[in-house]
Formats: sequence, C-alpha cells, structure tokens
Amino acid sequence: MIRKAHRFMPSALLLMILPMLLNAGCGPSKYTVAFSEYTLPFVTVREADFRCGPVDLPLTEESRGKIATFLQRGGNWGNYEFLDYNTPTYYEKLLDLLSDPKFLHSSNFREETAIDQVSAQMKPWFHNPIIYQIIDGTKQHPSVPNPICVADGKYWWIFYTGKRLADSGDLEITKVLINAPLSRTMKHYQKIKEAATVSPAKDLAGKGPPQTYADAKKEPKTPQDMHSALVRHLMQVSDVQLVARLKDARLGHAAAHGVRVFIPDVHLLSKDRVKDFKYATNYVDVLTEVAGKLISFKQAATGVGVPVTVYQLGDFVDLWREDPMYFKMKKAAEKTELNVQKVLESHLTLTQRLFGPELGTRRVLGNHDFDIHELETGIGVELRYYFPYDRESYPVAVALHGDVFDTRERRMSEWLEHAGVYHFGPKVEQKVYDLEDLSAKIVQDHQGKDYKDHIQLAEPASLGKSAHVRDERNLLKEELAQSRFNVKVAGDPSVPEGLFKFLPEAEYVAGIINDQTGWDLRLVVIGHTHHARIAVDERAEKDGGSKRGFFALVDCGAWLESGNLGGQIVRNAQIGVLYDNDVRIYQLSPKQ
Repeated sequence: MIRKAHRFMPSALLLMILPMLLNAGCGPSKYTVAFSEYTLPFVTVREADFRCGPVDLPLTEESRGKIATFLQRGGNWGNYEFLDYNTPTYYEKLLDLLSDPKFLHSSNFREETAIDQVSAQMKPWFHNPIIYQIIDGTKQHPSVPNPICVADGKYWWIFYTGKRLADSGDLEITKVLINAPLSRTMKHYQKIKEAATVSPAKDLAGKGPPQTYADAKKEPKTPQDMHSALVRHLMQVSDVQLVARLKDARLGHAAAHGVRVFIPDVHLLSKDRVKDFKYATNYVDVLTEVAGKLISFKQAATGVGVPVTVYQLGDFVDLWREDPMYFKMKKAAEKTELNVQKVLESHLTLTQRLFGPELGTRRVLGNHDFDIHELETGIGVELRYYFPYDRESYPVAVALHGDVFDTRERRMSEWLEHAGVYHFGPKVEQKVYDLEDLSAKIVQDHQGKDYKDHIQLAEPASLGKSAHVRDERNLLKEELAQSRFNVKVAGDPSVPEGLFKFLPEAEYVAGIINDQTGWDLRLVVIGHTHHARIAVDERAEKDGGSKRGFFALVDCGAWLESGNLGGQIVRNAQIGVLYDNDVRIYQLSPKQ
C-alpha cells in the first residue's frame, strides 16, 4: 500500500506500520540483543502505563528513583507482582551520565561523522542505528529537530534536544522518555483500528493551539488593518519592497477567509555541506526573524478574529545538494532521514519557529525535498493545499510547489494531465502516478546535474518596477495603492513570454479539475521557479483563456538566487500574502 500524501492522516499511517511494529517490537528481553532485530523506521510513544517521562535532564535523585521504579516493573507501571530489583544496577552508570550536565551534549550521544551511530560512551547500553523518526500522539506537532531514539534490547530511550550550545555547537540534551515495547499490549489498539478513517486533508485556517506571545493584545484593532499590520511586523526586522500586487474580487478570497502567508523555496543545507557551494540560502537570519514576527502577527490577528495560515511551498531543505551521492544511489531516499536531521539542526531556531505549534506552518512537498514523504516527520506534508475549504463553499485556490508544470522535468506528453491531475485532484482516482513513481521520475530528470552554480536562475530574474515600503501608511498611496502593480496580463504583446511561465499549464490542469469536481479553481500559488511574479489570464475561452474568463498564477519567488527589481539586483527573499481578495509579493532584505 502506497501512502498518498493528501489522503493519509497520522492514525492511518500508524495502522500501516503496526504489522512492522508487531514483528520487530523492541526485541527480546536480553540486554545484549543485536540491533539487527531493530529494523523499525519509527519509534512509537506508548500509553502512559508503558512509558516513563519525558523526564527533565540532568536527572535528580527524585527522577532517578522514578526511572528505577519503572525499570523494576518491567516497563509497566501497573506491574506490582514481578519486580526485577537487579535492573537498576545495570543502568546505574548510564543514569550517572544523565545526571551530569557536562555530558548532556549531542556529541556524547552519537558520532559526529555518522549521526546514526551511537557514541562510544553509549555503546555499553545501546545498539545502532539511532532512529530519528518518532510517532507521538500526545503532541500536536513533531519535535524539531527530531529526538535521538536508541534501543537497549528491552526499551526505547528517546532523548529530546534543545538549544545549540555556543561553546561547542552541539545540541543540548534536555529530556529523556523511556518506552516499553509496543508488541506486549497490541490488544489496546483494536479500537484505533476500527475507528481509523481515510479522508482528504482539509485546510481549516486558523485552527490551532492558543498562543502565548506578549504582543498578542496589540494591533491590529480591526480586520481591515491586516495588510498594514503585517507589513508593520515585517519592517521591524527587514526592509520591505513590493514586488507585485493584484486586488480583484474574482480571486474569491474575501476577508472572512483570513490571512494566508506563503514562504517559497528556501533550499537549506547543513552547516558543513553549505561550504561546498558558491551560493546558499539568502538571509537565513532575516527569515528566522520574519518567522518570529509571523508568530506575533498571527496572535495579534487571531485576537481580533482573523485566522492566519502560513504555508511553506516546498524545497525547504535541499536534499539533492545535501548528499553528493543523491543521484547515484539506487534508492534516492536511502539517507533522507539523516540528511534532514543535519539540515534542521543547522537551522534550529528557524525550523522551530516555522514548524512549532505557535505558527504551525503547513509544508508542501517540493522536488528537492520530495523524499520526506517517506518519513514520519513528513506526516502532514502535502502535495497541495486547497483553500478556502469549508462546508459552505468549494475551494477556489490551491497552493503547491509548481514543479509539476516544469516542461524540462515533464517530457512525456501525457505527464502534465496525469501528474497534474494527481497533484490537484482530491476526487480523482489515483491509478497513474503514486509518490514513489513521482520520486523516481524526478531523479531521472535530474541525474547528471551538480547544481554548483545555480538551480533555476543563471541570471537575475526580471521582477519589474520597484516600490519601497518606507512606512506601512504608504501602502494606501501612490503605486502601492494600485490594484495592479507589476501584474502580467496574458495576451499583452509587450510582456516577454517567459513571464507567463506555467500560467497556461496551471490553467489547463485547473480546468480539468473544475470539470471533474464542479469546483471553481481560479488561483494557483506556487514556488519552484525562483522568479516572483503575478500573471493573470482574463481572455475568453475562444481567445485562449479559461471557461470562467479569469485565472491567476502567483509565483512567490524564493530565498535563493537573485532578481532585478527596478534596476537593482536583489538577493531573492520573498513572501506572498493573500487577504481580502488582495494578493501581494514582498521582497525582504536586511535592514539598512
């Protein structure tokens, strides 16, 4: 059974791997069991009766006693009959290490050159490899970065990481959770199996945990302030320029549907791998600060009843460049888990802000990070997100990466229709391309390229006129107040054809979906090209347009490579914003 990215929810994924968990469990009860029996790609957090923790580190006398009691009871708090009083002695020196603040560094738990291997200090108790994928139904969001999960032959020990330590660059180890094997109590999962359902992912903007930021009670005061308030937040950490704007009621995204923010391609590499390239992600520090401001903006907007949803449009990490052997491996995703871990840990604050519960950014699969669909941490990462998506209306827009429209990658004549419909269509029967087929096709199309000099743009992209946002108030005057700024209109002979890239392909596939579902998709938001722009087709169908006479493509740009904005070469660092039938792309740069 192949996982379909838009159809699986965490409960369904859990059911899919339960047979593996039953077979592998956590091994037999002897402490010296070889790790060859631990073939799990996932570690599952157990019910409360069968887990201890998470316990804060370093251990105190009280927490050591708690762990010792749990181990004496054989990993079952309800066991009072068969107690093993010798077990704590076996782990005594390990608990000593976990009580020492100087030891609680990631380099003491794993090998730095091979982070899936346990360190020499830990080998007396634990077996290779380290697993970085954890299923924890007690949390709404996965931990970022992933915890270090190691097995001792009887239990899983899950070590949670914290901040990066300035003196060594290691991650601080902050908590430990000890899990008993899943296979002992499988009877408890029968109800889960019976109740599990498979349904399309729905985009319910603004649904999430309560926020805690101090400026939550500040502006905006009314829903009409949203665009100005967001710019005000952004200007606190960056210079802001307007790249393009389209305000049109035909976008179908009224104020009641909230604010949507789109972060395009980031292409992060680990701190070690980035040294091998002439170019890297632009302004990671600015993006990190922007993520913090998006959190405070979301809380402020939620305070006046306006939901805020943030999307990352794919290629957040660059797995192709992270592994120099990527295109030579028989299985492209063979080392995905470790490579993702390296990248996330190299950009700890950014990933925690973007994907933590406060912001809850929704991630899209890109071609450079497509293989994360195989990971447990890829749960919730979709091929696309429709919006608005509620009981009262059909979606009119979709956000996806955009590589499906790339003719360089889609040479087969039938590919666009089949793969395009697969990417878009929630009601289309999935028979033609599953995720593994898509992954294999992506690898096939890119073998032989090293991306040493660029990925998409050998030269700066043409972004059009420049409009600086000196103050959020000038959003209401001059060129910033125009309902169309730098918008490219299909059929205009003065506009170079390249500026309409992907517009006809997106319009074609949207038309197929509309015909099959009765929907009215008229807006597609993408990344992938690294070329920020808004293109519109208002032509009648007889003239080459759509049946509905309006279609818009919003290409949100990237945080990689460069563009020409009003004669100035800028390093791409763009975001898209949609609110009240008003979509904009902003260029962000370090404050001068």
